[in-house]
Amino acid sequence: MSLHDRLTEDLKRAMKARDQLRMDVIRMIKAAVMNKEMEIKKDLDDAEMSRVMTTMIKQRRESVEQFEKGNRAELAAKERQEITILESYLPQALSPEQLSTVVEAVIQETGARSLKEMGLVMKAVMVRVAGQAKTAFPMLDMDGHEPPNQIDLILMDVLMPELDGVEACRQIKSRPHLCDIPVIMVTAKSDLSNLQAAFAAGANDYITKPVNSVELLARASSALALKKEMDCRKAREGELRRSNDALQKALRDVKVLRGLIPICASCKKIRNDGGFWQQLEEYIGEHSEDEFSHGICQPCVKKLYPGVYQD
Repeated sequence: MSLHDRLTEDLKRAMKARDQLRMDVIRMIKAAVMNKEMEIKKDLDDAEMSRVMTTMIKQRRESVEQFEKGNRAELAAKERQEITILESYLPQALSPEQLSTVVEAVIQETGARSLKEMGLVMKAVMVRVAGQAKTAFPMLDMDGHEPPNQIDLILMDVLMPELDGVEACRQIKSRPHLCDIPVIMVTAKSDLSNLQAAFAAGANDYITKPVNSVELLARASSALALKKEMDCRKAREGELRRSNDALQKALRDVKVLRGLIPICASCKKIRNDGGFWQQLEEYIGEHSEDEFSHGICQPCVKKLYPGVYQD
């Protein structure tokens, strides 16, 4: 049963049971989903609906903090009840024992033996825990604007239920904040025909099953080194772009004197745009970046101070 259908059935049951709180929460979920569907102009699948509800939970947790600070215990309690209902529609988290089993299996498969290799183990665990691409998308914050801090590389199987790895890769690479994260596809030798489509979707590399730990580490290290170089290059390009923008702004701000300037033939004052007469240096100083230092030429010294000047 899809999440849409489950919400509809639960709403009917809540109405029969006169469970007002659950009715209110389900209606809020449906309204939030409808708003999101109108925004992106398509129906949401279960994974996308889960992201909507995750946002609703985050909002209510923030409200709980505010109500507790304001000594509004009754309102905080209501928000917690809504969170409980919202969480009941999200995928169930693994228990510590289940997670431990997954981690042990991944360590055996990758052959990881040192702390340096644990990063690869964690990334593989995240994909394994997700089980399918759509449930892994919330980890990547597909609708966000900033790349996730803890994900440097994506290791993804070509064949997955519902949404295959090629389409998942295409969707990930279409997001500006995710497009620079390297994607390595995992495939069986019989799946090589799918690799062309995977590379066209934006995949950076691939490894074949069964996964060899040495090959995995080598390809992952190469992909991460390339990403680091690309990040540095983009940072330099960004700095150059900012410097160029600043230079262009400065050039636009430079004042340039053009056209005919009315000047007095006797005192050499200039008539400004307001019709007032200004000293030459004052006018030029207002209409350019030039500055003046004052001195006196020899003819003026002879004229003004005849007793001082000597031929």
